[in-house]
Amino acid sequence: MNNKEILEGNKLIAEFMTKEHANLCWKLIPKNTMHLPNYFKYHSSWDWLMPVVNKIESIVDLYHGHFGVYINSNNCTIQSIKFRSDEMTDPPYYFSDHYSESKIESTYNAILNFIKWYNKQNKNKNGK
Repeated sequence: MNNKEILEGNKLIAEFMTKEHANLCWKLIPKNTMHLPNYFKYHSSWDWLMPVVNKIESIVDLYHGHFGVYINSNNCTIQSIKFRSDEMTDPPYYFSDHYSESKIESTYNAILNFIKWYNKQNKNKNGK
């Protein structure tokens, strides 16, 4: 990943996270630099990335149920626990990254794919 892709990915994750995660951010980076996106470390720190995993696993969706994040070796898969294809207009329910060089990079990439899909689903549901 190049710096631009990392910055865009970190921004996407930061927008996905809630206010309580912002408090963690304040503890992990210097307060006077919080506004600079290159200080977000979702791509390189498990301390930053694991709260995102926890948030994904706390999501309950009418059609998908809960989501599980499965991290193994250099592979990460995010999968719905319940899938109702009969009512889905956009069926993806499985997000995986098998080709990264590290476990954290694989997890980061799978999370980015999930968030893009999740945002699209919410946009479609809300008609925006």
